[in-house]
Amino acid sequence: MTVEDLNKITAMDVIDMSFRKTIAFYRGVKEDKHICVDDTPENIEEVYDNYLNKKRSEHRDKRQMKKRETVIYFIEAAEHGIKIGYTYDIEKRFILIQSFCPIKLKLLCVIKGDPYKEKEIHRKFSHLRMHNEWFKYDNEILNYISKIT
Repeated sequence: MTVEDLNKITAMDVIDMSFRKTIAFYRGVKEDKHICVDDTPENIEEVYDNYLNKKRSEHRDKRQMKKRETVIYFIEAAEHGIKIGYTYDIEKRFILIQSFCPIKLKLLCVIKGDPYKEKEIHRKFSHLRMHNEWFKYDNEILNYISKIT
């Protein structure tokens, strides 16, 4: 990739700020008589290509993640409450929630579902809601879990 190639880049929305500054600098190289084109790092093409490949890969991963099934989970916080939420990756989600919670958590149930199903369950137990996705530890929720599993 040459400086001329860099001048042709118009899809700046896929390039983060650090690369925008770098590309803007190299676009200016041609117009500034005080900067020598030889100052361009030799591996700028490789760095730029690797960066774009990484962005493409991240975009592909996001698309694949959307295709994955979501699950609805019920997590107990030692009889202090039950969290009802949804996720693509229950293991990562459980670890994340546990890292912010001083109480030992227990995964009660995982079912297939999407955000709409989660909202439906939240409405069903709205009278038990403590805060956001946390609900009072109650036999009504425990009975619901035993029916769906």
